[in-house]
Amino acid sequence: MRNKCGYMLNDHSTTGAEEELRTSMKVESATGLPREFVAAVILISSAVYVAYANWSPVFCTVVGLIYPLYRSVAAIETSAGDAERTWLTYWIVHALFSVVETTANPVLDQVPGYWFLKCAFLMCLFAPVTRNGSFFIYHRCVSPVYRWLSSWLE
Repeated sequence: MRNKCGYMLNDHSTTGAEEELRTSMKVESATGLPREFVAAVILISSAVYVAYANWSPVFCTVVGLIYPLYRSVAAIETSAGDAERTWLTYWIVHALFSVVETTANPVLDQVPGYWFLKCAFLMCLFAPVTRNGSFFIYHRCVSPVYRWLSSWLE
């Protein structure tokens, strides 16, 4: 786990990761703590907060929307084609998830730890790796359904 975390926090090859790497380096130099430790503290604190706080819905909304929104604007402003495609894929999958979630809300409210699971799912969707959760869901589910529907409708 530590190696994976270190790879994600130090790797230059991930899509759009340069800015995050600079930020993590600033945090590391300001605190004197390793990036992996700071990331672990943030992750564990977030997990505890989501699991036990009354503000879990707000926290999940912020996690699922604010960071991806920022990265989407950055991708458009820099005209980075791959980054634009990555974030457009995220928003398509997020929109479909929101539709499913709204429809299944009465059932999902009964699931213990739902907000923690939702937050983890959203973070997987925008993980700063080339083949993140959005990529997987889009290519395995959304694209085949779209192709089938478009051939049927034409």
